[in-house]
Amino acid sequence: MEQVFKLPASIQEINGFFFKALTGDPRLVIDFDERMVGREPIQFRSGQLEMELLSGQDIGSPQQQHNLAIRWVVGSNRILLWTMRCVGWCSRDATQFLRRALKETFEIGVFIGGRGPKRFGNSVDCITYFNSVYRIAGKKHEKSDGFVSFSGHEGIYHEGAQDTSLGNCRYMGGFLQSVYSNR
Repeated sequence: MEQVFKLPASIQEINGFFFKALTGDPRLVIDFDERMVGREPIQFRSGQLEMELLSGQDIGSPQQQHNLAIRWVVGSNRILLWTMRCVGWCSRDATQFLRRALKETFEIGVFIGGRGPKRFGNSVDCITYFNSVYRIAGKKHEKSDGFVSFSGHEGIYHEGAQDTSLGNCRYMGGFLQSVYSNR
């Protein structure tokens, strides 16, 4: 018989935990720094909620793969509630810029596909970040808009005579359907 349970917190509270974890432990921010690959999983816990980041890379490929999960911890059980997967790369020269772009949305707690703002940049660096969310599900006009289900693409490029790509990423995620339907 299938066990049915209620979410331990509201979607907004879990969304709040997402930003608390990312601002509380900068190692959880997926910035495609080469040091992310091959390290132990990183965990952040607050109350009964836990976030974990697993990172990897295929041999000989510049593409990195990152999986971010939020779990409800009950005793020795860790029940998966929400997940996000990012696959992409970023040049070493642009990782600090990417961190600044992501920090902008993380600090104000606005969920735009779990990544940075729709556009970020300045004329001094001549570098621009963009974030295009393709599919987003959630209630309109909420800070957690899209936290339920999302996918998108982000990129960084150097503006000049020839626009040069400095990185890109495809991402997707959201609540597990069985979890969301039991809220």
